[in-house]
This record gives sequence, structure tokens and C-alpha cells, in this order.
Amino acid sequence: MSQSLTLIQLISEQTMQNLLPVLRLKPARLVHLATPETVGRSNHIVEAARQAQVPVEATTHLLSRMPEMPETFGAVRAAIQHCRDQGQTPVVNFTGGTKLMSIGAFSAALNPNHRTLSLYVDTADEVFVDGRTAEGLADSGR
Repeated sequence: MSQSLTLIQLISEQTMQNLLPVLRLKPARLVHLATPETVGRSNHIVEAARQAQVPVEATTHLLSRMPEMPETFGAVRAAIQHCRDQGQTPVVNFTGGTKLMSIGAFSAALNPNHRTLSLYVDTADEVFVDGRTAEGLADSGR
């Protein structure tokens, strides 16, 4: 497990795109951004990880019912900054949530003041795609 890695994720009804990076990256911490309709899914992801012998510390932040790009951008940017303030390495998984949420999360990871590693989980092709918002993910052997 990476003691300093924090995985920031958008939570949606489908949880596979959230669970797979947890199992592969083995982060020490998770930050889940969820809507009132998806907040319960966060607990399912954490429990599935625990049962797979990947215990993680998780924090869930509640977004509005239909978050748009600015709300998601702000929440992801704040999570990135908090991670860095704590000496952690943030990685943004912008796969889940709505398309507008994904764009907001990707934009926050790409922001010149906060360039952060990011990934997209392509479950159909069974691959992780480097978001190319910062250097290092493709080179890290993960």
C-alpha cells in the first residue's frame, strides 16, 4: 500500500470503475465525491476493498444532487490541495459521476496551479488510461 497516495474519486451508481483503481493502486486514503443518490455506494466500495485485503481510510464529501462542472472542479481542487498540505500524493479518478462531473474533475487535475496525476477507467476494454494531466502515472509502473 502506498502510505502517501490518496485516490480522489467521483462516485456513481456503477462502482466497478471506483473499486478497480483501489485494488490496483492500493491507496492509503480515499476521497469520495458523491451526490445524495450515490453516497451509499462509497461504503460499498470501502467494504469491498477491505474484503479484498486492501483496507483504506475513506472520507466522503457530499455534492449537490446534480453537480455541474464548477462545483466538482472546486471540490476536487480542494481535495487536491488538502492532500498536498498533508504531504500526500493525490491521484484523480475522473471516471465516475456524470459527464459534467468528470469534466470538472479532469479540469481540476489539469489546472496549471494544481497539475495532478489522473486516470480514467475503461471497463469495456479493461484498461486504466493515464489522464496525462501530470507526469508520473505512466512511468510509475502502476
